[in-house]
Amino acid sequence: MSIRVFVTGGTCDNQYNKIDGTLSFRETHIEDVLERGRCKLDVKVEVLMMMDSLDMNAPDRARIVEASRSCAEPQVVITQAPTRWSRRHARSREAAWITLEVHSALEAVGLTAAVARVLTDAGIPSNVIAALHHGHLFAPVDRAGEALAALEGLAGPG
Repeated sequence: MSIRVFVTGGTCDNQYNKIDGTLSFRETHIEDVLERGRCKLDVKVEVLMMMDSLDMNAPDRARIVEASRSCAEPQVVITQAPTRWSRRHARSREAAWITLEVHSALEAVGLTAAVARVLTDAGIPSNVIAALHHGHLFAPVDRAGEALAALEGLAGPG
């Protein structure tokens, strides 16, 4: 199984200018991070763009969504969730807290990616947190029912 990592910029790749406070992007550090972490997985890194999420516009976001949907790998990681996506649902700062009752040890590769993929395909913004014997995800309160329905397909029989 391979994993596609789409690089879009973000904190791990920005260069901060201490004099004028600006951010710039030259190259990704993702390959270095994977190497230093001794990653043995089949990971394909693809740079889509190198920019701050606040500078992203609708075509940039559409490019990320299309790349995620059309890549051959079943597992996708995006190095940066655009800030405007999360801001859209930050007015009340309320989120539905959904607990995933599943064994998700570090050796269980792909749980977070599978959950994120299902919700991405449904167009539901979320934050996913994996823990040892369960996981959590936070989704907009008004989309909690949709999130649960989308995730039902991941549940095994019984």
